[in-house]
This record gives sequence, C-alpha cells and structure tokens, in this order.
Amino acid sequence: MPATALLLLTLVAGALPPPPAKVVIPAKLGDVVFQHDRHLSRRETCRACHGAGPIGKVPLGKDRAHALCTGCHKEKSGPTACSSCHAIHRAEEGGTGR
Repeated sequence: MPATALLLLTLVAGALPPPPAKVVIPAKLGDVVFQHDRHLSRRETCRACHGAGPIGKVPLGKDRAHALCTGCHKEKSGPTACSSCHAIHRAEEGGTGR
C-alpha cells in the first residue's frame, strides 16, 4: 500500500469515535441489547448496519430492526428466535420488558 494511502486510512480511521460496547434498543417484547463488540469480533463491517454515508446512530423501529437484524441473522446463521434478542438479553443485561 502506498504511504499516502496508508496515511489517509490512518487519519480516517482515527476520525471516528469508538463505538459503544453495547446499545440498548427499547422494544415492547423486552429491550434488545445490541453487542457492538460481538458483531465487530465476527468481522462485520460498519456499513452492514449503518449503510453508506457517515457513520452515526442507526434509526431503528420494529420493522426496520427485524428486516435488518433478523435478515442478517438468517443469512449468516445467527439467532432468529424472538427470545434470542429480547428475553434472553433482558434477563442477562438488566433490560426491562415493556
């Protein structure tokens, strides 16, 4: 890799703040705890969830979350049962049912 490209990559990578370790998404069935560190350790890209453009908070409602998250979980053999994201995380992470 040319030195200029390496420098640019280093500057761009350093410009993004580190992601939170986890994000709690309120849901009627029980809060969903999204584990950034687990997804990043599986080498998921930021763009897989955040899409093109600047990286920022992903606006999720029930339909978008189910399409994005469950769709990816089905494609990559991740958990797809409701209790995999809602009830289990609620008990383990201290979230609340709604």
